[in-house]
Amino acid sequence: MLLHDCIFSILYYIFNTVLCLKAGDFKRNIHRINQAVYITCPISSLFVIIEKILDVIELKQAFFSLIATMLERLCATYYIQDYEKKQRPWIGYILIAFLYSSALFTEYIVDFKSEYFVTFSTVHLIINGISYGILLWTYRLNRSYYFENRVVKHTYSLGERYQISENIRIHKYFTRYLFVIAFFTSACGVIMIAALLSARPFHRMLIAMFDLSYILLTIFAPYFSLQMSESFQNKYDLILLKMGIRRQTKVLDIFSEKARKLKNTFGEQMNFESSRHSDVYFEQFRKAWSREVKTPQK
Repeated sequence: MLLHDCIFSILYYIFNTVLCLKAGDFKRNIHRINQAVYITCPISSLFVIIEKILDVIELKQAFFSLIATMLERLCATYYIQDYEKKQRPWIGYILIAFLYSSALFTEYIVDFKSEYFVTFSTVHLIINGISYGILLWTYRLNRSYYFENRVVKHTYSLGERYQISENIRIHKYFTRYLFVIAFFTSACGVIMIAALLSARPFHRMLIAMFDLSYILLTIFAPYFSLQMSESFQNKYDLILLKMGIRRQTKVLDIFSEKARKLKNTFGEQMNFESSRHSDVYFEQFRKAWSREVKTPQK
């Protein structure tokens, strides 16, 4: 069934139903029965329309998530003075628009320009590799900023110190997430290229492997991404504690309501009372950035 046929079917049903309501044709049982039968037609048309829409938007965004993450981390490094203070939501909206436009472009290549799909997938693999390399470079760049304060005695403002520490800490959180995205997006690309170039007996097997890789990507990527959120992890651990799945083993347990988790610049965990959150964080922040001046030995 074509899309415009489905739309016409729904509009025609709405038109007839409105006329029946105005004419009072629902007073007799035969009319009620006919309307009950007839209503299944626009419902079926609606499902077809939804399926067509899902065919366009349900895929492909995840394949560009590594590139979007790389661009966001570049912005965090570029606006190092006040990136966390001034959130700049336009960056997020532009990257979301990039994800969906890339997904639509990929859908267009798959449906209408399949002869270019191998070239498109190859370019996508190369860009993913470059993106992963740039992410590692931004991490090393922020580490160099961090150690410059001690070795070269470069002075940074408090906002710059905070952002440098956040960039390093977020990368530590994102290590597994980035690896999962890089691995599965690359695997999906390689499998799809192999499926297009292989003979029919192997084609179905490779398509099944592609579907499995994509499903694993959509499972593991959100899991590791949510692990980066300390507030989410605190709530999640608290739910497990209340359900009895996890047991509180310490007097000051990180899963209790009065305690929270805090990690320093390099991802090392510290336990503390929630009322002392600010004191502990800024004390750790001050120590991490303090210069150690050693007196020369005589």
